[in-house]
Amino acid sequence: MLEEKEILVAKGRVHCYEGYSRKTVTFPIRVFKELGIENLIITNSSGSLKRKNTPGTLMVIEGHMDFTFQDGTADPSLISDGKFHSPELISIAKKVASNNRIHLATGNYCWTLGPAYETPAEIQYFKSLNGTAVGMSTLPEIEEGGTLGLNVLTLSTLTNFAAGISEHPLTHQEVLHNAEKAKGRFLKLLSGIIERI
Repeated sequence: MLEEKEILVAKGRVHCYEGYSRKTVTFPIRVFKELGIENLIITNSSGSLKRKNTPGTLMVIEGHMDFTFQDGTADPSLISDGKFHSPELISIAKKVASNNRIHLATGNYCWTLGPAYETPAEIQYFKSLNGTAVGMSTLPEIEEGGTLGLNVLTLSTLTNFAAGISEHPLTHQEVLHNAEKAKGRFLKLLSGIIERI
């Protein structure tokens, strides 16, 4: 129970870069659907492609692009369909953030296969297609949830600048430090959203 709401939480996830298929990665989403879940809140940490979105910024994802090239497309298209990014849940997230004076960025998430961080050239490519953040997870779950008819909201903690955005080299330690720094604001935002659903 959270905010007097019955919730189901999945701890952690597996990734395609670990060798798992999309079917395996999205298995929990199908379980949630079978259990009667209607609203799906997905969380991740990702790299910021915008200097204004400094590490520690929280972001609601309004669109996504698949840069794994597994489907053979040359240039991925931006998918901002309400089927995958619930306008109602996004609106709730923005209201909660505003009421709690939490800065909440919005933008488009770029999915890469990983596990290596992206190169500066790749980051410039993502930016040219209107990318805002980049990461190695989440998109399979977003697409599975939307396909199954769930109301999907995805929240990112921007834990670092993507390669080439800052002059400082990217380290995993920085990612962990900024995730910890954002934790209090993130929990306040998340609990406020759940209370209003």
